[in-house]
Amino acid sequence: MIGKRQWGRLAKGGRQGLKHAPWLYVFRQVIHASQYHSAQRTANEFFPLAPEGREQDGSPAFRHTTGKVLSISQRVRMISKKTWMGIAGCVVFSAMALAQAPNTLTPQEKQDGWQLLFNGHDLKGWHSYLEKGTGSDWSVVDGAIQLKKTNQDPRADFADLVTDAEFSNFDLKLEWKARSCIDSGVMFYVHESPEYRNTYDTGVEMQIADLACTVPDSRILKERSGDIFDMISDPVEWVRDAGEWNQFEIIADHGHLQLFQNGHKVIDTQLWDKNWNDLIAATKFARMPGYSKYHTGHISLQGTEPKGDPGVKLWFRNIKIKNLSAN
Repeated sequence: MIGKRQWGRLAKGGRQGLKHAPWLYVFRQVIHASQYHSAQRTANEFFPLAPEGREQDGSPAFRHTTGKVLSISQRVRMISKKTWMGIAGCVVFSAMALAQAPNTLTPQEKQDGWQLLFNGHDLKGWHSYLEKGTGSDWSVVDGAIQLKKTNQDPRADFADLVTDAEFSNFDLKLEWKARSCIDSGVMFYVHESPEYRNTYDTGVEMQIADLACTVPDSRILKERSGDIFDMISDPVEWVRDAGEWNQFEIIADHGHLQLFQNGHKVIDTQLWDKNWNDLIAATKFARMPGYSKYHTGHISLQGTEPKGDPGVKLWFRNIKIKNLSAN
C-alpha cells in the first residue's frame, strides 16, 4: 500500500520522485541494472514533471505524451506489463536456444542455407576412404559418431570417414570430444583416388590433439589442437580437457581460410598463394605432390592415428555445412 506521503513525493519530485516509488524499488532488486534503467526510462514517459488534476479518490493523475490523462495506477500497470513482457520474451528465447536438440537445424539456419552432414541416427552420407561402406570401428551411439578401435584392428575397420559429397567454398561447423591422448583431425579438400593412400596426402587438416598427453603432438607447435597440421600454429591453445565437447568451425571461401576453436579464431590465412606454397616447401608435404592441390574435395574425420588407449576414442556430432560458392 502506497501512502499519501509517497504519492506526494512522486507528484512533487517528477522524475526524481520515481526513486521513492516502492514498485520501482522492487524492480531494482529483481531486474538487472540495465533492465532497471530501461524501466526507469519507460516510467519517465508516463510521469511528467507536474500532475494533471486528481482522481476521484484524491490521488494525482498525469497526462501521457499522447494527451490522454491516466492515473498513476494505470501508469504502473502499463510499465509493469511492458517490462515483464520483455523479461518473459528473453526467458522464452533462451529456453528455445537451450532446447535445440543435437544434430538439428533451427528454422533460421535452414533459411540461411545450412545442411546437416550427420543426421544423428546413422552414417548415411559418409563412407570410409577408398571403401564402399563404413568400417566396423565407426558407429553411431547416443546421437554421436563414435570411433572404437584397437591398434591391432584391420586398417579398413578404422579408415578415415569421408563425406559422399564434395565441397569447394563452405562454412563447416562440428563438435568433437575425445579420450585422453587422442590424435585425430578434420580434413577438407580431400581428393579420393587410389593414387593417394591417405586422406592427408591431399587434404588440409585441422588438428585434434589432447591438451597435454598426445605424444609428441601436444608438445610441438603446428601439431596441437586447432593447428593446420605441420603448417601453421594457432597462438593460443583453446582445446578443452579430455571428455569435454569442443567446437570447430572451418570457413574456406575462395582461398581465404579461417579456423575457429571453441569460438576463438585460431588461424586466418590464404590458400594457394606464394606464402602458402612457401610453407608447404618447408614441410613433409613438399614430398606429397597432391597435398592442398585440389580446390574441391571431401570432408574427412580421421580415424587412422594409432595413438591413445584402445577402446572408445572419439566422438563427433552437430556436423553441418553451408555452401559459400554462390557468394
